[in-house]
Amino acid sequence: MKVFNTKLALWSIVALASLMLLLVLQLYFNQPSVYFNWKHSMVFYAGLGMLMISVSELAIGLVKKRSNYRVELRLVVMSTIFSLGAIEIALRFSGTLQTYSELRNGMYVPVCDNGSADIYRTWTPNQSHLLQGPEFSYSRTTNSLGFSDTHFELQPDSVVVIQTYGDSYTEGDGAPSDSSYPALLEQLFAETGAAVHLQNFGVCGNDPGFCFTQLRDLGISLHPDIIVLTYGTGDLMADVLSRGGLERFNSEGWKGREKPWFEWIYASSYVVRTVCSGMFGLHYNYLLRTQAEYENAMQELEPLWKGIFAGIAAVAQQHNIKILLVKRPDRGEIDSNAYQYDFSFFDAFVRSNPVFYHFDLLPFYRDSVGMTAQNTPLYFWALDGHHNSRGYHQMAKGIFRGIREYYTLEQLPKASSSQGNKSY
Repeated sequence: MKVFNTKLALWSIVALASLMLLLVLQLYFNQPSVYFNWKHSMVFYAGLGMLMISVSELAIGLVKKRSNYRVELRLVVMSTIFSLGAIEIALRFSGTLQTYSELRNGMYVPVCDNGSADIYRTWTPNQSHLLQGPEFSYSRTTNSLGFSDTHFELQPDSVVVIQTYGDSYTEGDGAPSDSSYPALLEQLFAETGAAVHLQNFGVCGNDPGFCFTQLRDLGISLHPDIIVLTYGTGDLMADVLSRGGLERFNSEGWKGREKPWFEWIYASSYVVRTVCSGMFGLHYNYLLRTQAEYENAMQELEPLWKGIFAGIAAVAQQHNIKILLVKRPDRGEIDSNAYQYDFSFFDAFVRSNPVFYHFDLLPFYRDSVGMTAQNTPLYFWALDGHHNSRGYHQMAKGIFRGIREYYTLEQLPKASSSQGNKSY
């Protein structure tokens, strides 16, 4: 009896330690800006395996059965553990249900961003960072405001200032800094002899909500004449859906949507991902919701999306700035010649607001450049999905055409006289 009690106490301690290990992992995942990788998965499976073994041993100690029962139970538990491990390894090697962030950086990024005190969501000022994927690695150096560009300075009135806002496609992810579309766009204007200066406010992972705060508090002080803001389905269907509209911003910074309570388990195990997808219809790209729940959420999101652009329009009107909105397709949307989400609700809103001009890159890519499903690999990285340098050249040409459709160089809008002269 004494030996039995010792074993029972030992396995009780192991069970408690396993639970504590899993609890620590769950609490760690729920911290802001925490990403999971394969090491966390090993901790998860170690805790789960120890918990299963200890619970089975406790059951054996508490239930008086024949010795064959104990052997059978141990065999079932060990077989289950090894089977789960084998299936997990096979799923990981196959890439089934691998997320984009895991493909690119080997890290699982939560479906919802918890938020932070930084309402501008910029890089660390005056520092270098890498934009890297499975096929490339390019360095960037930030200016004093944390954007991947040279130092921003006030320009004289004779110079037209164009500021570009957007996500990784604006920062130029997938190409050297001199092949970002803003850098190439400035070259196109220089070839015409126009005095045009570009300032790149693009940040990887941005969405129009952060473009609003960047423009309102940072960009306006540099007296821009034109704002070019690119957007795509990912901005609406992922970024704004997980972060919200302008209501995300508060006196302490900004706050995103809450993560699903079970996401730490989903992040740790490909087996769990398969069960979530196959049995419950929960997908990472749907923010771990069913398709029906996701579609309902998207409809509720449309007013928030328009509210963001209404805020941008109000800032622009106050400072006599025109905005060129550029709808940008992803590679798959070029292949299918259609956007994944129906933006007709937004198109009507844009047409009703005189501060906005609109240019759609999809027809330009398909009709003027000749991009099709057969040749998009020439313009996009195969695994990463961003433009390569060749693709950014075409993006710059399209946006150059978009600007020239609405303005001649002699008619480019100037900042209001109330802003003062643009002097160094």
